[in-house]
Parts: sequence; C-alpha cells; structure tokens
Amino acid sequence: MQYFLIHGYGKALDIQEPDIPENGGFYIFDNEITENKAYPYIWAETVQRNLLTPYNLIAQIQLYYRERHKAEDTKEHQRLYQELSSQKPKIIIAHSSGARLLVKYLATYTLPKSVKQIIFVQADISKTELQVNPIPAQIQFTNFWCYWDPALITSMLLNRYIPIGLYPPEPKHSRFYPLYKLPNPHQNIWKDNKFKQIIAQTII
Repeated sequence: MQYFLIHGYGKALDIQEPDIPENGGFYIFDNEITENKAYPYIWAETVQRNLLTPYNLIAQIQLYYRERHKAEDTKEHQRLYQELSSQKPKIIIAHSSGARLLVKYLATYTLPKSVKQIIFVQADISKTELQVNPIPAQIQFTNFWCYWDPALITSMLLNRYIPIGLYPPEPKHSRFYPLYKLPNPHQNIWKDNKFKQIIAQTII
C-alpha cells in the first residue's frame, strides 16, 4: 500500500457532507483509493443529525472533544495498529486531529517496517506533545502548515496551545502551504489538486 490516510475532526458534522464519507474526505486520492493504492482509515464518531446540526456550535464543540478523547483511547490505538499491520503502507498522511491520533499511538505502538514517510497536514497537536512522542528518526517527516487556518485558530483558543499546523515548532521538517478553498479551507485542502502535486514532490 502506498498511502495510509488518517482523517481529522468532524466528518459526521461536515457541512458539505450528509454523512461520514467513505474516502474520509480525501477527495484528491479517490483514484488511488479505487485502485487500492491508498487506504482511508475511518475513525470518526457518528452523530445523529438534522438539517441544522452541522451549524450548531455546541454540537461541533461536543464532537470535537469526543473525538479528541477517542484519539487518545488505547482501543483506537489497537485498531490503528491492526490496520497499519494489515495494510503495510509506505506513507502515512494524517490530517488535523488525525495527527493527534498517530502521535498518541506512538506512545505505545511501533510502526510497520514498511513505513518510510509521515506527512502531517494542518496538524492539531502541540509542539510539546510531538516532543513527548516524536516521529521515529529513521522516518522522513513533513509538516504542512498555514497560519490562517480558521479551524486551528479555534483549536488554539479552546486548548491554549499553538497547533503545529498553525505555526511550526521548527523549520527543518515544515513546509508552508496556503489554504484558499472555501467555504472550509481546513478540510477543502483535500479537494486541491495543486496540493496533491506538492505532496508528490515530498515523496521519497
């Protein structure tokens, strides 16, 4: 498997989707998913929703904290371990709170030997948390960030840390990419074919 795709927060309340998408929201990888070259790891919490639920700020925040807890849950880490072991990917791409899930996973589990590269995109995790559970030194790591990401600005206010997807802890492994696709630039980066080309440039 080439790509193992870990989505971020709120797939159940995405205003552009009626339900959790099977591709995890990674639209630019639809061809690779169809051809079994990419595997979307779906870990989103489900929500009973009506027409207005995605616009309910309280519902959004409640889901955020439920998924934040799930990203730190050992049962989810065990399931992730099983899926990684089965798929044996070369590259892991983690978006938003999907980066939190992977970093917390690394506190207990190792990665398959097949993994050569990890790419974080708009990661919702602090510098300190990454230092506690660092990416293994033998794996190439790239952290894509953008300082005007509205979702991560909200995270900064809620959690009182600066996510590394909003501002990187150090430049060595980080690369700026501007978010511009509306109405949800944080998520719509996965509808940006130019970004897919940028990802291709980082692949070893």
